[in-house]
Amino acid sequence: TNGDNGLDATSTGNPSLFSWDSQNESWLTISNTNLNTLEAGKAYGILIRGDRGTNIYEANIAKGDDTRLRSLGTILTGDVNMDNDLNPNSEGFALIGNPYQAEVDMKATLATSSTHLDKRFYYAYKPGIGERGGYVTVDLDSEPVEHIPEVPLNDNMGSEKFRFLQVNQSVFVQTVSDLQPNEVPTLTFKEEFKTDDTSTNQDLRVNSNSKIDLNI
Repeated sequence: TNGDNGLDATSTGNPSLFSWDSQNESWLTISNTNLNTLEAGKAYGILIRGDRGTNIYEANIAKGDDTRLRSLGTILTGDVNMDNDLNPNSEGFALIGNPYQAEVDMKATLATSSTHLDKRFYYAYKPGIGERGGYVTVDLDSEPVEHIPEVPLNDNMGSEKFRFLQVNQSVFVQTVSDLQPNEVPTLTFKEEFKTDDTSTNQDLRVNSNSKIDLNI
């Protein structure tokens, strides 16, 4: 409530930033942002209503203006191993984040660069469902890729865009149901599965012409 530990002060002090505990399949509150700094590929769950000018106490339907989050650091390159973030239990869920500043082909990544994970599906948050958004099941076996439930969008934001994991996007993957005692799931993001020829899906923006400006 007093704005300590790198967090904004609010009247309730309720948390709004979480990490995922794969072992216990539960959300963990992030208690500070001055010691817990961003790491490429580290996944978080957060809902953002607007910038600091949005009065969230005036009305629950208050909507903010154009809001931007900035992160600073060195761009991560090369293959990235995600094994420590996976769920070691049969049918367990793990939240993984895109470690690159580029979109990644999830169909190719799960098919050829993972073991003991379900290669058919992953699960993504979609803000266009209901009033607060919801999760969709992305079917990577379909051609083109589809998600369930399907929500009508314009032609440039169809479910086929969910083949690609967006920059700064996190999604759930699931360990296979027939995992043996001596087996552990593995996942590696690889440079060869990056792509720059797709449009941003609605998970992050509704403007299909959005782009990332990068100064090196």
